[in-house]
Amino acid sequence: MMRSQKKDIKREAIDSYLNSFINYERYKYFPKKVNLNDYKNFLEKIGNPQNKLSKSILIAGTNGKGSTAAILSSILSEGVYNVGLFTSPHLFSYRERIKINGQNITKRAFSQVINTLKPFLDEPYQKLHRTFFEVLTTVAFVHFEREKTDLNILEVGLGGRKDATNVVNPLISVITSVGFDHTRTLGRSLSEIAREKCGIIRKGGVVVSSIQHKNAMRVIEHTVRKREALLYTTERYIKVKPRTIEEKGIKFSYRDEEYFSPLRGRFQLKNLSTALLAIEILKKKGFTIAKRAVQKGLQKCVWDGRFDVVEKNPLIVLDGAHNPSAMREMVNSLVEIYPHKKIVVIFSCLSSKDKKAMALILERVADKIILTRINSERRAELSDLRKVFRKKVFITDTIISAVKLSRNLSDNDTLILITGSIYLVAEAYEALNL
Repeated sequence: MMRSQKKDIKREAIDSYLNSFINYERYKYFPKKVNLNDYKNFLEKIGNPQNKLSKSILIAGTNGKGSTAAILSSILSEGVYNVGLFTSPHLFSYRERIKINGQNITKRAFSQVINTLKPFLDEPYQKLHRTFFEVLTTVAFVHFEREKTDLNILEVGLGGRKDATNVVNPLISVITSVGFDHTRTLGRSLSEIAREKCGIIRKGGVVVSSIQHKNAMRVIEHTVRKREALLYTTERYIKVKPRTIEEKGIKFSYRDEEYFSPLRGRFQLKNLSTALLAIEILKKKGFTIAKRAVQKGLQKCVWDGRFDVVEKNPLIVLDGAHNPSAMREMVNSLVEIYPHKKIVVIFSCLSSKDKKAMALILERVADKIILTRINSERRAELSDLRKVFRKKVFITDTIISAVKLSRNLSDNDTLILITGSIYLVAEAYEALNL
């Protein structure tokens, strides 16, 4: 790529520059029509950095793809490899989305990549058609290429088939649990949603799948046969046996060895199984991954915003569950670990989410419910949230006032759960000064 002859953007101006591009993450609904070929044409103009990358693992799915990506990155970073990780969305800074060996891309490195891309991004056509997510994806490609990563783990942003990450040729395509989310964009049935996820499967490729609903698995198996790919399912190829599931994490056995992960909740067993199966396939493909790297990587893996116990008195748990299947599994895990706690829920979500289904799940376990607003254009309004709850609810305008009220409603036997959106969780971290 050519260096810009124009004035470079200063680091402090990067935020406003990124926000000058189309950002579907701020829209109520994601668009149904996305032209991936147009993004590919842009990549060709800048020298196709995605084709210069080392091997990549591409991860799609409704729930668990971020956790699975984090587990893989943590394990592989403990070995001899330089490992790139691209995930979304972020909690505090867009730089969280791009990591190497667990470390965020620096402000300086981010600025350098943006200034390299700027002459191309500033072309009138690109300025109108490139998106915030595409720009960040491109920054990841260029950064990983420059830093000579040995392996890259890329989390799909939305769906799979038309996602910007789907321009790479993955060594392994991973599909985590498929459920109902973004139904307006991806489809109203599990089969339709699974079909979009299966867009990351390549002809003759290797596929790893988490345990799935039969309708989703039927689509995955059909796509694998059609594309003459190899399918490895966690149900058939791996056995992870839980020993204890507690507040401090999960102890489990795998291949006659004992392991520990600080990730909380029984639902994380699915993600651990999926990641470990991908590790087994990497070994078969010649990657050197020692047992000690697996043990240390699992012990060190942290994924903020997912069943995160941030305070003990009162007990406060943050979780970004934002669809019914994720909410159900998280709540079941919460009750399993804290069976005698009274639960005060602070809830809000984006307007496009299945508010009613999540409300029903929360009402089964909540002693008290506090509704609040998210500081986002995509937020659900309080009037709409109130309609889906049958129980009496408390109403607050901000997460700060919601947290204050929850403390007043709590005693030593109370657990405060803040959930419904990763955006709400991000605001909660700030409100709690974390």
